[in-house]
Amino acid sequence: MLKAYRHPVNTYTDYQEMLAEEDDLDAVIVATPDFLHARQTVACLEAGLHVYCDKEMADTIEGARRMVQAARRTGKLLQIGRRRRNNPRYVFCHDKLLREAKLLGQITAVNGQWNRSAYPPLGWPEKYEIDKVTLEKHGYKSMHQFVNWWWFKGLGGGPAVYLGSNQIDTYNWFLGACPKSVMASGRHARRDTKPGQWYDTVMVVYEYDTAYGPVNAYYQIVGSNSSFGHFETFLGDQGTLVMSEASWRGEVYREPRVRAEAWQPWVEKGYLETPEKMSIMDRNLALPMYIVGETPPGEPMRELPYKLPVQMREPYAKPHLENFFDGIRGKA
Repeated sequence: MLKAYRHPVNTYTDYQEMLAEEDDLDAVIVATPDFLHARQTVACLEAGLHVYCDKEMADTIEGARRMVQAARRTGKLLQIGRRRRNNPRYVFCHDKLLREAKLLGQITAVNGQWNRSAYPPLGWPEKYEIDKVTLEKHGYKSMHQFVNWWWFKGLGGGPAVYLGSNQIDTYNWFLGACPKSVMASGRHARRDTKPGQWYDTVMVVYEYDTAYGPVNAYYQIVGSNSSFGHFETFLGDQGTLVMSEASWRGEVYREPRVRAEAWQPWVEKGYLETPEKMSIMDRNLALPMYIVGETPPGEPMRELPYKLPVQMREPYAKPHLENFFDGIRGKA
């Protein structure tokens, strides 16, 4: 019993049983493996419920289309878990720095990554092992596949999907376009074990046509090394923006030909914080930028970046879920 709401906590192993038994639900959060998203979301929408569905939206275009059609047909809210869309730092950079101030000038390239150290596949306690008949009923061949589902074709999309999709969505959002072409290369880089079928290391090149001209974008997943973690970088002819969900990463660099006076109005408006306000930790973590030709030979100058004034120190998905709840209440 949840004391705050005096409501029993019921559990089910079949979502259809839940829909049949529960008659006072307003909304559901679908946080199951990708291959279940379309059928569960459509069923919940048709049962009159609002749905927050975690990314990836579906494992096929047809499945995603059925979800959209069901939302339109029922008039219920369907929100997909693209959590950066409500992250205050990302919203600030998109709305204020890129759209209003146009601080980067013309964006010509984007790159990003999510690198992680190698780790063994997930295991499970013996006392909680599920019998083979039940596993097969729900679409799994083994317990290993059940607990590591995102590594298997037909169940999930591998690291490029469950790590990369939020970042590629940020590319699309900030550029105001979707890729017109994609070229990718992948392989199993880990020598000790293969957790599943999908590649643990993937490198991708995208081409975009935007309102401001063509843009080339690069993205990588490395499953054997955590170098520099995860971030996105937007490169323009006047500056560079480095972004990450990690609270310590958020910097803007001026191009050498752009004088500091040109950005001073945005500092005074509170859109940027100058290097003088940076903490010792921020200064140490900042990526160095060397300006060639403006200092004596052999003595390059280290240009400290401007910092973002907006911080995000809450769980990454919290603002996005709050937006979903406010949308149900008619406040967003």
